[in-house]
Amino acid sequence: QKPGHSQPHPENFSGSDLSLYPLFRSILEAKLQIDAKAIGNEVERVWYGFGRLIDTASRRIHPWIEFAKNTENFNVVGFLNRLDKAFGDTDKITKVINKFNIILQGNRDFRDFLQDFEQTVLEAQGWGWEDPIKKAYLRTALNRELSDRLVSQDEPESYDDFVSQLRKTSDKMEVMKSWNERKHRNRYLPQQTLQTLDNKNGDQMDWQPTKTVSFAAAQRNLRVQLPNSESNRAIWVSHEEIGRRVAAGLCLRCGRRGNRIRDCNLLPALNPNRKDKNSVSIQKISAAPISAGGEFDNV
Repeated sequence: QKPGHSQPHPENFSGSDLSLYPLFRSILEAKLQIDAKAIGNEVERVWYGFGRLIDTASRRIHPWIEFAKNTENFNVVGFLNRLDKAFGDTDKITKVINKFNIILQGNRDFRDFLQDFEQTVLEAQGWGWEDPIKKAYLRTALNRELSDRLVSQDEPESYDDFVSQLRKTSDKMEVMKSWNERKHRNRYLPQQTLQTLDNKNGDQMDWQPTKTVSFAAAQRNLRVQLPNSESNRAIWVSHEEIGRRVAAGLCLRCGRRGNRIRDCNLLPALNPNRKDKNSVSIQKISAAPISAGGEFDNV
């Protein structure tokens, strides 16, 4: 009794897309080797391989099957060689080697370029090449910026060490490039933005302390400084003061107990930060407008 199959059956190959052939061939060859006992003898393995072909592929290989089935060439090696002649690219290695003459890093990141380069080496079946040959191809394909950085460095003898050196050098260049770009952007930031950034870092700002005055004193001073027409006008007070008046049940305009804004004899307060031709120049008091629920602006 034959043992069971340990590998999945390869997908059928139709021959319509020749780019799928290299992968199909590798999977089929692995299946014929690993599951040889499960499939059977040499002849049975050839018939198994032929059974994975359909449409155009099977029609192209069928004449060889009819010719070789009664000869010594009807074996796995002969079958795979016939597949290569029918569907393989006989000039593939030559084409890939020629690719080394045009493959360049350009503006690509070195790590991305390296994947493309090493894939080309594999396709050219050049992974077994001597290290100096692979290094020479790689060095020729590098961009000018990375090549210049290698001038002051000792070149490792092995290909793997050379690639490691290039990775480290490229990573350092990327860090420096990012740093220079940030420096360039900061150089052209508006002056006000730079001052804001400095202030966030705790740098000293130019400022003048606000003089603290009591509400009663401010009211008296304002009445002294303002004309009679303005002496009966309430002063502009802070958010905190409005909140205190609301909590204490005081008049929002004058701040007296038992009075309400609709009955207050003071005129509404004027915002000292708003200037127009009819405004009176007075000493600014540390205060800010507030809108308690949208009802108390300019009380």
